[in-house]
Amino acid sequence: IQSKFMHRVKLSKFCGGRQHQNVVLKCGKIGYTDIRSMKDIVGGDAEGDFSGPIEGKFFLFLDQVTDPQNFGSILRSALFIGVDGVIVNKTNACGLTPVVSKVSSGAIEFIPLYSVKFVSHFFDDAKKSPLNFKVISTS
Repeated sequence: IQSKFMHRVKLSKFCGGRQHQNVVLKCGKIGYTDIRSMKDIVGGDAEGDFSGPIEGKFFLFLDQVTDPQNFGSILRSALFIGVDGVIVNKTNACGLTPVVSKVSSGAIEFIPLYSVKFVSHFFDDAKKSPLNFKVISTS
């Protein structure tokens, strides 16, 4: 990693006034991967032949979690318990903001994040899948 020294005032301006503790790392933007079904995650073809091991995988689906503090906390906990990916409803998901990143304590960098536009189709497809996905819900 290449480092560069910068005057504190210039560094603050570079950070847009956000807190930086005199250290900044410039990195790429994190985003959701758009998917339509679980096949987009685990691979496979129209006949149901899947390319990778799916046994024991654990995906977390979140709907209407819009608060960045809550979302970041959920991501942090999800990483700790071993979630293989987080899927959100695209129409009402929390954005991947600096607050989410900070609250997640780095988890946002390690958990694959997916978004789904048509939730009912997504779950119908999962139920009909030859992989027998178990869908457990709570509110």
